Amino acid sequence: MVVDALRVSDPGIGNFEWVQAASCSKSMEMLKDQEFGLVLVDPQSIFNSRLPSIEKLLEAAGDLPVAIFSDEPDIPLLAACIERGISGFISKKMPIGGVLSALTIMMLGQRFFPSEIVKTLLENESEAVLTSFQKSVLKRASEGFKNKEIGSDLGISESQVKSHINIIRKKLAASNRAHAVVIAQKLGLL
Repeated sequence: MVVDALRVSDPGIGNFEWVQAASCSKSMEMLKDQEFGLVLVDPQSIFNSRLPSIEKLLEAAGDLPVAIFSDEPDIPLLAACIERGISGFISKKMPIGGVLSALTIMMLGQRFFPSEIVKTLLENESEAVLTSFQKSVLKRASEGFKNKEIGSDLGISESQVKSHINIIRKKLAASNRAHAVVIAQKLGLL
């Protein structure tokens, strides 16, 4: 996992020092041994269990702001991170002035989310989380059960299983059943 920890050497805008950690354990060490003003994490560099890794980082950071720093927002992951207290989202595509402003805002104790991210989150609010029943369906799918077997196990018809799988795929923005399983695993939902 690549974690960029931002150390402020002077409270003046634009005077930041960046330190990069090569792994999750290294970032935890750095948080214990050094003082930082903000921690940035790129979830695209976390290959497995993204949400649990970010949760560990939030716990290790304590009161220190932690923000997502990524090329593209992963809306379901971002929604879950917001629920857990993430301080913001910064796109790597933002102009440098915007990045510096966002960093400053978060270091002053405020949250920062670009308006287009907020709009997308609000539009997808009801879609961002799987119900416990949907998780049960997807867990069985991840274990290799066929739709008929999942239906029999959960007391629903095969067509209802297909319907649930389609809803789950839409919620997770997955292209197919297997992709939905992979996304759910990365988000720590299974």
